[in-house]
Amino acid sequence: MHTLLYDLKREIKQSTTMKSIIVYRYQNMLISEFKELQNSEGGLLAFNSFLLTSIDEQSQLTFYSDLSENLNIIGVLFDITVNLANQSTPFTSLGSLVDISDAEKQFLFSIDAVFQISSITPISQQSWRVQLTLMDDHNGDLKFHVNRLQQDISGRTPWHTLIQLLIKMDHLGQAAEFCQEWFYRFAVNGTKEDAEVFYNKLNKSRIISLKIPDNNQSSINYEVENFDNEFKFISNILSIEDKIQYPIISNKMAKLIVPLIHKHFSVENIYLYASIDDEQTSNDWMKSFPKVKEKSSTDFKKLLEKIINAIDVWFAQPLVWNRSSILFYSIDFQSMSSSHNTYVQLSKDPTSNECIVIYPSLDRLYPIISKCKYAHQFSAINDCTKFIVERDESSVFFIISSNTDLFDYESIINLKQIHAIYYFNVSNVKFPKNTKKISGYFDDVEDLFKQLDIDLKFNQQKHLNLSHIYIFSKYDPQKILISQLNKKQIEFLIVQLFVYILNEIPSLTFTSEEIINELKNLQIESDDICQVFIEKLINEKIDIYENGPLILKIASRFVQKQRFHSLLMLSKALFMMSEYSNLTKVIDLPAYVYRAEILFPKDLELLKSNCNAFINISTILFGTRSILTARQIARTAANNGLIAVLFEIELPKDLKVLNIDKEYIIFPFGTIFRLNSINQGPDDVWYAKINFANLDFKPIIDLLQYEIDISLTWLTFGNYLQKLHRNDEAENYFKILLEKLSIDHTDRSSIYNNIGLMYTMIGKENDALQYFNLAEKHFISDSVKKFKNKNIPNIDDSSPTKSNVDRSTILEHMADIYFEQKNYQLSIENYEKAFESCTDPNRREICRKKISRVFTEKKQSS
Repeated sequence: MHTLLYDLKREIKQSTTMKSIIVYRYQNMLISEFKELQNSEGGLLAFNSFLLTSIDEQSQLTFYSDLSENLNIIGVLFDITVNLANQSTPFTSLGSLVDISDAEKQFLFSIDAVFQISSITPISQQSWRVQLTLMDDHNGDLKFHVNRLQQDISGRTPWHTLIQLLIKMDHLGQAAEFCQEWFYRFAVNGTKEDAEVFYNKLNKSRIISLKIPDNNQSSINYEVENFDNEFKFISNILSIEDKIQYPIISNKMAKLIVPLIHKHFSVENIYLYASIDDEQTSNDWMKSFPKVKEKSSTDFKKLLEKIINAIDVWFAQPLVWNRSSILFYSIDFQSMSSSHNTYVQLSKDPTSNECIVIYPSLDRLYPIISKCKYAHQFSAINDCTKFIVERDESSVFFIISSNTDLFDYESIINLKQIHAIYYFNVSNVKFPKNTKKISGYFDDVEDLFKQLDIDLKFNQQKHLNLSHIYIFSKYDPQKILISQLNKKQIEFLIVQLFVYILNEIPSLTFTSEEIINELKNLQIESDDICQVFIEKLINEKIDIYENGPLILKIASRFVQKQRFHSLLMLSKALFMMSEYSNLTKVIDLPAYVYRAEILFPKDLELLKSNCNAFINISTILFGTRSILTARQIARTAANNGLIAVLFEIELPKDLKVLNIDKEYIIFPFGTIFRLNSINQGPDDVWYAKINFANLDFKPIIDLLQYEIDISLTWLTFGNYLQKLHRNDEAENYFKILLEKLSIDHTDRSSIYNNIGLMYTMIGKENDALQYFNLAEKHFISDSVKKFKNKNIPNIDDSSPTKSNVDRSTILEHMADIYFEQKNYQLSIENYEKAFESCTDPNRREICRKKISRVFTEKKQSS
């Protein structure tokens, strides 16, 4: 009928030269319906049925009758203007359909016609004229509403979209008619929430098969998409990212197809089907593909029942949190086993970022207010909303304290600042859309307080246990590298520079008190770090398996707090971890390993906006060969409302890593990866593909050394910090070296010299002279190492096994400063001493020219 009306409409447009026509329709309305119409003036109107009208106004008025005896009825005459020039809604003259008198004056509008209410004016006491304009598909208002509806409600087919719309409108009975008997059970006997869960199963999962006969599917009332072409089958699966997929593959094609689709993040499980006539083949090849759950099943009906059961299990997500510190253990060690006895966690005291909000205020909850100085309660929803919105981070623990109208709190519980939701003394709970924020339902104040305490501690641990992502984004190779570095790139570089010098740093001894004080600077209390761990750190007896993740977390916190010098406390432990990783080469190194991480929102945004950039994951140490283990960890985190990322890590064949056992490997500290892609899966987990990129990043380190013109060693690391605009950290780094090295250490003269050069570069000449004098006093004549810098001449880069700076270099530095201070006499004296102590003819010539320059300027100034 719809197509017929379109054809007839084209005929009427071709047979008339009019730009527009006006047609009329009279009908009686209940006064309640008419009031709704009056309140909608300027809005849109749909009759939701075929509408018969006439171009003869008088013919419609003949339907008018005396309504004085029925005051509940209003007579309405609709004036409908139709623009014929640009109209897409089907309508036509009845003269084209039937052969009766005056048929050409009658016009029929399609069921999907939409009109705009232009004006409503009275004709008499009980009759009104309503002027309408027929809308077309290009109308701005109509297009806006349609687009808005499509954003809010969308399904993979119009059929699914209609079902979702009916559910949201609470028309479950009508939805049931579309979904047949299996949906009707939820609509009649269940709740709206049951219906939405079932709809999600339909719209967010799919069963897809390859070369399975159609007659095998007829007995299961679930849509199975079947493909006969393997190439279309593969491309279709790989193109789907927003649905959980359950492929069924003919046993004959499995060995070819499975390797191509197995890694795709939306593929949940893979099932193989074999007909009775298929030959039996070996399944040994499947050991590398753990997603293959059913191997060569011959009963297709039972196979589908297993898949549908798997879908039910996947969608049976918990409605309340199930959080514990075991989640952090799982992230650290990439294992779902129970926590190790010696596992140490980080936590901190509640900060001003966390608060409890109670709405509406309730006297029974006074114990919480009295015990928690960061608890607030509100009686007015506007005040409550304003308080929450003004908070920057997701740190509000929101208590709904009574049966509150859904309208009151639905607008605020989905705010990003809301971290957790608690229902207290609430019946007939209406779940919010984001059920992952729900922490529980309580009738007892003490039970509520205990859960709040658990969740607050978990949140505090979360901030210290989440990974940080360091990004080195793109730069312009035509420009000087140092001049275009941002904060994130500088942090990235400093970590890599520190990794570069790890094997050179001499043994430095720190006391337990020094370590505890440094941890307090990270807001980590000493009670949270067991004494056994601190003793192991002091005595350099770290167990990489038990203590490695904790060391990386502390190192990450040092970097985040811009305390790069504090990394020296961990230098030997970090070096030991790197050496462990390089001890052995895994014989059967897999092409890919996996790691689940939980991230801060800002780090996720960094990843999403920096594809193809270099990245370093602060806490990465263990990788698992099992994609299923990593996926389970990531999903557990996502189900608890955390940002979970599953990294698929591509490994080069010649990579040296430590093989712990058949499942786990260890990455060296500071491993660099390149981010290839990141996408969110239908399970709310983000899936990122990265590859090992240490060698790719080495040219950037070489370029940095070329621009700074200083060889990078443990003695010059402080000078690199200064060049990267981290002056305070450079001073602290050198200060720790001087405090921890013995007074007669052979490299003290080099350290004094490099400190002097650092102070020279930041304009502290007097401090520089002090350290140059100390360098000369500690000079050791039989250890010489020289190199030239156009900005900082002859910075020493001695390692612990090599000699330090020569005396002539130190004297020349001092002479340069005296010259800049116009102290010509001391400048000449030090240049002459440098000339006399130098054995290099070229250097002696440079000193001679500098002496000549000083005499010339001294003469000109006198």
